[in-house]
Amino acid sequence: MRWDRIWKSGGGGPAATGGSSRKRKAPPPPPAKQQQQMYLDFGQRSFGRQIECAVCGMLYTEGEPEDEKEHQRRHQRAVRGVVMPAVADERVVERREDGSRLVVIDGNTASPLWRRRLVEAKAVLDAELGDSPLPRGCRAFVCLSAAPT
Repeated sequence: MRWDRIWKSGGGGPAATGGSSRKRKAPPPPPAKQQQQMYLDFGQRSFGRQIECAVCGMLYTEGEPEDEKEHQRRHQRAVRGVVMPAVADERVVERREDGSRLVVIDGNTASPLWRRRLVEAKAVLDAELGDSPLPRGCRAFVCLSAAPT
């Protein structure tokens, strides 16, 4: 008996498996892991210290540029409030002697700028008074001071 016939007739070679010399596709590489900035603590006193601001109430990490930048932004908002300079399309209900004005903002007809300002003002109020939903199509009366404090 010849070895090539044994091989072809079921000896387990390529001819027995139907000539499948096709290569299998390699599995896709695993997704890249999310990298995270790590720090070495060598006993620095101010390194990684968390501080809660007494004015704005934000908890941030000292020495972390992103945290400090966000703290500056929130601190200024807490101190100054939301800045709403006068614009041409505002609907003034009343002007006061001290220069402040009472403005009505209609949720259905207000410009996107006024809606955005109303949401910012509401966020400041929510931090102090608690969160409450802003009804769709509401009308808000806002008293705006003449100059930032």
